[in-house]
Amino acid sequence: MTLRAVGGAEWVTDAASGFSRTGCSLAFRASVPTDRLHQGITYFLFPMQRPDVDAGLLHRSAQARYTLGPRIVMLDHLMRQADPILKFGTPILQAITQQTGFDCVVSSMHGGQMLDTHREYAANPASLSFGRGRPRPLFLGAAPKIILAGMNSSALRRLFEAQAPEAEAAGLPADWPSFRAYYARIRKAGYYFSNGELEPELAALAVPLLSAEGETLASLSVVAHVRRMGDGTFLPEVSA
Repeated sequence: MTLRAVGGAEWVTDAASGFSRTGCSLAFRASVPTDRLHQGITYFLFPMQRPDVDAGLLHRSAQARYTLGPRIVMLDHLMRQADPILKFGTPILQAITQQTGFDCVVSSMHGGQMLDTHREYAANPASLSFGRGRPRPLFLGAAPKIILAGMNSSALRRLFEAQAPEAEAAGLPADWPSFRAYYARIRKAGYYFSNGELEPELAALAVPLLSAEGETLASLSVVAHVRRMGDGTFLPEVSA
């Protein structure tokens, strides 16, 4: 049984459950018999049925509740160390934060989800609802707009066809030619300024982070309260 079969780590980290769950509640959520679920949990605790090779993905407390295990923290550390943008770009992000006085956020798309992967905090940091690892809307905000604008036409069309209702609900064009033209304009501009688009009190300007071949790998955004950032007219010069 895979972690996917028992509902994934999101079930364990549900705030409504106090970020922990009993085996019975996991079984109910997964719609599987309790004995089958415990077989799956045993795999993630002891993948070879031996405590000395504990996988560490789940932790079982003395109260027989399951939470995420220490290996999750270790994997997050390894992901940060392996990310070339963070490995080589952190000093640049820090310099941008010092230059602008705004928070600096790196975002990228993973498996159809838009995630923030790093944030450099300014002296007076903005209050963001989204952070590292928390999926954010695909069609709202500066970072998603600049990342989707960097997608090739076929990939963008597949996304449009799969999520047209969500795109239209976000105020985007409901037909493919207009949708494609919308993102083409953003790509041509080279940046996108969002003023209260995702969170009413926040403004952000995002630019693409490109590979040597010109592929959009991620976005870099400066974020601040709308009162501090104004209309963003000076920010393209900063991003250059």
